Amino acid sequence: MQDECVPSETTAPFGFIMIRHVNSKATDFYWKESYNCIRKWYDDPILIIDDNSNPDFLHDNMVLVHCNIIYDKEWKGSGEMLGYYYLHKLKPFNTAVIIHDSVFIQKRVSFDIGKANMKFLWTITNLYDYELESYYHELCHHLPIYKEITHIYGRKSYKGCFGLMSVITWNFVDQLARDGLFETLQHMKGRRLARCSMERMLGIMAFRRDPTIQSMYNEIHFYMKWQTTFMEYLNGTVGDLDIVKVWTGR
Repeated sequence: MQDECVPSETTAPFGFIMIRHVNSKATDFYWKESYNCIRKWYDDPILIIDDNSNPDFLHDNMVLVHCNIIYDKEWKGSGEMLGYYYLHKLKPFNTAVIIHDSVFIQKRVSFDIGKANMKFLWTITNLYDYELESYYHELCHHLPIYKEITHIYGRKSYKGCFGLMSVITWNFVDQLARDGLFETLQHMKGRRLARCSMERMLGIMAFRRDPTIQSMYNEIHFYMKWQTTFMEYLNGTVGDLDIVKVWTGR
């Protein structure tokens, strides 16, 4: 059993942040498989952010190496945004890979982004979604850069960050924080569609700061079969991919 993470006196140059939410017997296997995949290829530190897991199904019964767990009590149900929030708040790493617990690394991938500020793992190209429109406006209306990001949104001159998963530096998160990134957290708690609209919002805010941002694997829809299941992953039917993402509808 790991103790809850506290700010360390030193900052590691690089590490992984995994967002975990366990709500069934099956999803308790996800984070363990994701952790084991990281440890198979990397010795770097891991920070697990637990977002309101159900204690009836969550079993922290693994021996974790060079790994800490935060049980979030501030922003329950805010999902993927918690990775950025705790990266900024604690500064455990200078550069972090932020992933879901349903993402499994299959090869040793170079996450070195050189002098770049950020790389999305995957992008989304369906930038307009009528169902998400009201959530988008709710998220950005009170931001100090509202007019600028509304202009970028209207021109579609950005790419969405699928699942808010990326490789990002602490310095760039700090810039986004000054633009109001974490002011959106109060609107995201337990609201799945608000989190979906944040894929677009983060893309806009990141491209506003750095229009040269790239992604590692481009469009998620072309990278792998949409809504691949955990069982398909276990059966080895997903193909020879560097990283596998599975869907569970949580």
